[in-house]
Amino acid sequence: SPVLDDSFAEAVFQITDGIPFKSVGPAVQTITDSETEYGSLKSEVKLSISVFDALIPRMSSLMTSTASTKPVGGEGSMDLELTMQTTEVKESSISSLPGLAFVDTLAFPTEEVFERIKAGEGTATVTARNKLLDGGRLRLTRAPDGNLFIFVRE
Repeated sequence: SPVLDDSFAEAVFQITDGIPFKSVGPAVQTITDSETEYGSLKSEVKLSISVFDALIPRMSSLMTSTASTKPVGGEGSMDLELTMQTTEVKESSISSLPGLAFVDTLAFPTEEVFERIKAGEGTATVTARNKLLDGGRLRLTRAPDGNLFIFVRE
């Protein structure tokens, strides 16, 4: 079963990737205290879903994931160990519909669920290999699966 093999995180992301009629906005990440054992990363992505624009208005939300960070790799390394904590729905247009105000309070306990399904501590943890360029204006991040992400400081 793809949900229980080593690519469990990839299977979770495939759920979002498999939503038809959706658009995904740019990712905005905020990293704080990354040089300490108590750092954090907040990643926000705008997700919009459009089925029948003429009948049903476009729905959107800000999907927000948080992770704790810990520096790894020794002196001068920008690499971070990330432990996923939660994924939340925020600023959802669905929450403005009658009876659905609770949607903006939904939080998925990522770390807890990953550890229960994978039956072990650390299953929600990955290492992100980082390199800063252009005086820290650009951050290149290599994910464990080999994907490369480029972030621009605003």
